[in-house]
Amino acid sequence: SDYKNEESIKLILTDFIKKNIDSFLENNKKKFFVEDNTWNILYAKELEVLVPSSKLIHVIRDPRDVVASFINQSWCPNNLKQCIEMYKSIIKKWFEICHILDKQKFKLIKLENLAFNKDTEIKKICSFCELNFESNLLEINLSMHNSGRWKNEFNNKEQNILNDSLKDIINKFNY
Repeated sequence: SDYKNEESIKLILTDFIKKNIDSFLENNKKKFFVEDNTWNILYAKELEVLVPSSKLIHVIRDPRDVVASFINQSWCPNNLKQCIEMYKSIIKKWFEICHILDKQKFKLIKLENLAFNKDTEIKKICSFCELNFESNLLEINLSMHNSGRWKNEFNNKEQNILNDSLKDIINKFNY
């Protein structure tokens, strides 16, 4: 095809994404589109550019619980130190990106706050997304949040490795 500059490609991609989302919403008789891919945080800036009307809610959780979850995934290393390094590389990228995002378009939510203070947190999410709060939103089952799982799944030596290796991130996220 003819050479296109970056702005032209951006417009083409934006239009393509919008048409796909609009088609999906129409076919499914829905008003809102939610995309919950974990890896979206790595492309948050590009998503902000290509889908300018979008909002990003980054649900964080205790980094030690994330590693406990990762280590049991087939696509993740099953070695604790390698798993920690994988998590750290992802979060490092997030820390590079988050400060350049439009603060009106992204919100950080702690999973533990959502699980244990559902009413308050869901109201914050609704407000951020400019949606009306509806009481049926409180029916969302968050009982499988697995908060604190790292304490049960890792022995004392592994817990010490987790705490030492993730200390900066734990502090940054206030865990």
